[in-house]
Amino acid sequence: MQLRFLSDHRTRLWIVLALLVLLVAGLILSYFFVPGFGRRGSSTVIPRALPGLASDGRYDTETRVPGIWLSIRDRLTGPVPAGQQTVHLPFSAFTVTKTRTMDDAYRSTELVAEDILLYAQAMAEQGRRADFLSFMDDFERLFLQGTNPVERVIVTAGDVEVGREDYALWFDYEKALLLAWQRWPEAKIEQSIRRGIAALKPLFLSDGLGKAADIPDDVTYPWVSSDITPTPAPPPEDERIIILAELDLYVLDALAAFDADFARYYESWLATASSSIAAVGAPFPAYAVWAADDAYIYVQGDSFSVSAETVLTTLLSLAECGVKPEASLDFFRQALLDGRGLNQHYRISDGAPVGEPAFADLYALAARLGRAAGDDLLAELAISALNRFYASSQTSLIFGAMFRDAPDNGFDMMLNDNARAILALH
Repeated sequence: MQLRFLSDHRTRLWIVLALLVLLVAGLILSYFFVPGFGRRGSSTVIPRALPGLASDGRYDTETRVPGIWLSIRDRLTGPVPAGQQTVHLPFSAFTVTKTRTMDDAYRSTELVAEDILLYAQAMAEQGRRADFLSFMDDFERLFLQGTNPVERVIVTAGDVEVGREDYALWFDYEKALLLAWQRWPEAKIEQSIRRGIAALKPLFLSDGLGKAADIPDDVTYPWVSSDITPTPAPPPEDERIIILAELDLYVLDALAAFDADFARYYESWLATASSSIAAVGAPFPAYAVWAADDAYIYVQGDSFSVSAETVLTTLLSLAECGVKPEASLDFFRQALLDGRGLNQHYRISDGAPVGEPAFADLYALAARLGRAAGDDLLAELAISALNRFYASSQTSLIFGAMFRDAPDNGFDMMLNDNARAILALH
């Protein structure tokens, strides 16, 4: 009976037509409802791959990273009103109080763009396409309502307070987008890359880069101190500064594939950042340059010191473009070899540690620097120190995540620490 049914020519024709209709309907539905489906972008190719990406499990044998992903999803990520819609993005912190119970634990009310974009970079690097494309929609809907991304969003009792725009966040977003583009060259990603180019390029063309110098009112110029050689010069009339750590050199180089003018910007800022290390005289790059005359600013504020995060970020930016200052790498490698660990700040004159010890984020950043620079010992030492911040107790509310001690015997799970840990470990 069945064979006779299938042998009928008309019946077979109807079956073929039905299958074709189902196939076409599936393609149409996928086009409109599956992010990025069938929407290939241009043939633009980024010539330089980001160094230090490991695919052989060398730095993590799947014992840390999966738990961190789950912790970010389950502990940090929550709904946020965005106009008439709701988006889901990770907040900056999850705090476990001294009672160690879920009833008393709480998420922060703040979402920080810089931290979220580190998380996005990790998604792109690990090939989480659906997650990344969904993230793009949510991030742009909440953080990119104007020309530039906003620094932070505060959510209180359903009310959303949006912070100020910051053009420097385009570098963080473009990095995640460019890494995603190398995996999935889709029109949706390219559109966002070009939106960033349209926002950044006028700043380079008009010398519009720079921000108001954060100079305390009681600081006079020139700064006179035996701790600083040479003595910092007084600021020019235009007191805007350009912070070197904010200008991601890999991003400038990669954007040249989409707009050739960025090749000039890349070469100029690569030279400025590279030369600043020798100019300072310590194993640190300069903090910033004056926007008016490109003179180096060696220290932050009036403390005659520089933050380790700023230093490591600039060094990572250089290493990702092939510049590996051995004195700088040796400074951080030696600090870990000596058992001193890392500090949050260092005095610019002699490299002496200042202030509080480092948290997980700086060790993860140092590990990332070691990987990009091909300094295996630095990477391994930093990862060993990073693992001390791992919540290994299976009864902990933040088991599997990186943590910090919080006041009153509590613990903080920070998005910054955990996103950087993923980038360091995998």
